[in-house]
Order: sequence, then structure tokens, then C-alpha cells
Amino acid sequence: MAEQCARAFSIPFKGTLAVALMARQRDLIPSAGEVVQALVNTGFRLDERVIRDALARTVDETWPP
Repeated sequence: MAEQCARAFSIPFKGTLAVALMARQRDLIPSAGEVVQALVNTGFRLDERVIRDALARTVDETWPP
């Protein structure tokens, strides 16, 4: 819903996974994988392959942490 609204107004949008990855790249959190794992544990739904690939490509972390 938020993404659709942002697109309707041409506002750039970042998803939850992207926010975790950017926070790790900027050293705001010690591990993006741990943050994503906590989200998954509370019901966040995203393909594990997508998570694994994104973590490996952007912050050199493995999944699961």
C-alpha cells in the first residue's frame, strides 16, 4: 500500500530489506542479517533466496546469520 502511494506521487520508495542493507552499509547497525532475521521471526515475508543474494551482494553477509 505505501509503495503504491509513493509511486502515485512519484516519490522514491525503498523496501524494508533495502533499508536494513543501507543501515549496515552506513555502520548504523552491526548486522543486516540479524535485523532481517528478527523481522522474519515476527512475520516479515520475503523469499529467502532474495534475502541471501541481497546480503551477499551488498554487505558480504550470509543467510541465515
